[in-house]
Amino acid sequence: MSNVENHQSEDDLETEGPSRRRVVTVMVTVVVAVAVAAGTWWWVTIRPPYGADAMAPHATVEVVTGATEREALTRLSGGADLTNVFLAAEPGRQLLVGQVTWRVPDGAAADGQLALIVIHKPTNSVVPTLFGVGPRPDQVASGWDGALAKAGRKYTWLSAIGTGQAESALTSPGDALLTRPDTPAPITFVAQLRPDVTQLNPDDFLVALVYIGPRRQLYWAERLLG
Repeated sequence: MSNVENHQSEDDLETEGPSRRRVVTVMVTVVVAVAVAAGTWWWVTIRPPYGADAMAPHATVEVVTGATEREALTRLSGGADLTNVFLAAEPGRQLLVGQVTWRVPDGAAADGQLALIVIHKPTNSVVPTLFGVGPRPDQVASGWDGALAKAGRKYTWLSAIGTGQAESALTSPGDALLTRPDTPAPITFVAQLRPDVTQLNPDDFLVALVYIGPRRQLYWAERLLG
């Protein structure tokens, strides 16, 4: 009785299913495609068009009273129209005036948003009332943008953004000044503090500039003062 040997070549084995080399090639191709897609997504939606250093922002603040508010704002603004900026402070409420300057980078976009935030550090609270004016008054508004919550989660020094509104049931923690990225400076502002803040010192305040992109993505936040 003769022995029958069964011989299979390597080529025959590879035809029974995808080769290991082919599987690895496909996997590498998929990984590369995912990496390229992720990189493109980051470049388009997350990467800032420029950093805070390109704007060279700077802030100053000054504690005032109802009697000295107008003089201080007029001096800081250099003669800008302050009709809608003066605050008639409520009895016992403390006032703060200040100014932020920056350089508008070449090619700054009209879409997206810059937010100026003033925080009282001893109470870790965003000021409840904030009015401001700039060279283009129609581009500076008081309010809040929910996208700023992203900055509160990313930067521990902006934790006041998540503390809740001091004087109403709104979800916003207070007021910010909102403007376009191509808005020229300076921005002169006045803030009214919470009723439980009875004494003020300029060192008690943190001033921040936050850049929100056109898709409401957080680009960066820069601590200007405090």
